[in-house]
Amino acid sequence: MATSVNSTTTDFIHFDDATWILTSSFIIFTMQTGFSLLESGCVRKKSEVSVMMKNCIDPLFNGMAYWIVGYGLSVSRAQSNGNSFFAFGQFFVDSTSPEMGELFANYVFRLSLSATTTTIAAGAMSERVSFEGYCLFSFMNTILFSIPSHWIWSAKGFLRALKVVDIAGCLTVYFIGALSALISTIYLKPRDGRFALSTTVLANSSFKRDQRRDRFAMSSPTGILVGTYMLWWGGLGLNMGSTFGVSAHKWKYASRASIATMISTVAGGTNALFISFITKNGKFDIILFTTGLLSSMVAISGGCTLFKPWESFVIGTIASSFGISCIYMLQKLQIDDPSNIIAIHLPASIFGVLAVGLLVEKDTLSEMTFKQSGLLRSHDFYFIGVQCFALIATAIWTTFSTYFMLFTVNTIFPLRISIESEYKGCDFVDHNIDYRSNDDNILPQSTMFSRAMNTSPHTSSKERLAARRSFRKVMNALKFTRNLKGVVDQNIIRRLKQRQTKNMSLSWLSLN
Repeated sequence: MATSVNSTTTDFIHFDDATWILTSSFIIFTMQTGFSLLESGCVRKKSEVSVMMKNCIDPLFNGMAYWIVGYGLSVSRAQSNGNSFFAFGQFFVDSTSPEMGELFANYVFRLSLSATTTTIAAGAMSERVSFEGYCLFSFMNTILFSIPSHWIWSAKGFLRALKVVDIAGCLTVYFIGALSALISTIYLKPRDGRFALSTTVLANSSFKRDQRRDRFAMSSPTGILVGTYMLWWGGLGLNMGSTFGVSAHKWKYASRASIATMISTVAGGTNALFISFITKNGKFDIILFTTGLLSSMVAISGGCTLFKPWESFVIGTIASSFGISCIYMLQKLQIDDPSNIIAIHLPASIFGVLAVGLLVEKDTLSEMTFKQSGLLRSHDFYFIGVQCFALIATAIWTTFSTYFMLFTVNTIFPLRISIESEYKGCDFVDHNIDYRSNDDNILPQSTMFSRAMNTSPHTSSKERLAARRSFRKVMNALKFTRNLKGVVDQNIIRRLKQRQTKNMSLSWLSLN
């Protein structure tokens, strides 16, 4: 959101601007579909629908909370309301006929950003968060975006007074969402068996280590790629829409935002393919590719209307490398990020905010940089200094707010699901979807599985051992059936080839 064109709700919005704002808002809302496909494709099959459902309820509960209180904390109704740290505007948003155009256009655009922040924040909680707890977290999470957006994008915000620049939510959307996701996944701890031996019966089963890792394989690589496409174009719409109109000089900034976003993502995606080819022995890994591409989209958002094409190329390449490196760093630290949400958004958003203070040239057309130039152009440390301060301030806010929300939700509803529910799958536990699959990644919801999992402390050791042996027999039988099917298929193919050869010989003899 351009800092010079959306400071208050009293700014005049031309009807052409309103059309641009509303269209951009719709495009940003489609990013929810992209996140749904990306995140559900990264998790196991037995939790795919659950992840989709949680993304569906983000606009539901977050939208309700933003209408009730979120917008009022983001934008003051008049200059006399609110202070430098939070606004005191219109709660339960409504408007009279003469004012409704400007108010509602501003409201729906900010709502789309708030919903995106919540989706990012909750993306790393997949496969182990309860549905009830998540609904409450989504409702409360609106405050996470509302307060900092006032700091930067409202005329009275204290970070705006310090001349902090964040054009399209690199700080207020991506950084806050990613840091909240990091805190959430640390609070919930990794999925059972993700980095260590499972605490359940599977730890004592005949599974080998590589087979345990296979149980966390992605369920839909195609969904991941389709989701990436939608996030790519949604991010393009967000960056272009952050000019908040097309009147006066705004259309020129929208044009620059489009070319900067495209060049940055092209560079990031190409760099990711190159890194994958080098590190994966000539293979093109889709996780590395999507992480690199989307990281470059995140980084460019901080100054998308200000960066030149060559600067966009450099930013996209560096951000892509940071995002891919973060995947391995999180694995090394044993931080469970099922959908790579943290790796995509956190390092790239930090770099994007700092890149504004390093590279941008003073904007003379609409003074979006408050007459400032980056460190590499002006050799003045003030601009980069306030950008760093903004990162620290929002990090402190996000850390304490997220922990408070998680603690509050966990007091009301158990936030982490049980180990039994985790292995049965959230689709079955929350939505009564039973796949009845023979795949080892989708454990059957059978009586024998329940017996193996529900061994209470009062159960004798012999009974527990018998239950585990029975469960092992079932799994071995499933493996044997699958292997036998492969042998039978090979025999059928061999017999068909023999019969075909015999028929060809008889045909040749009859012709002679």
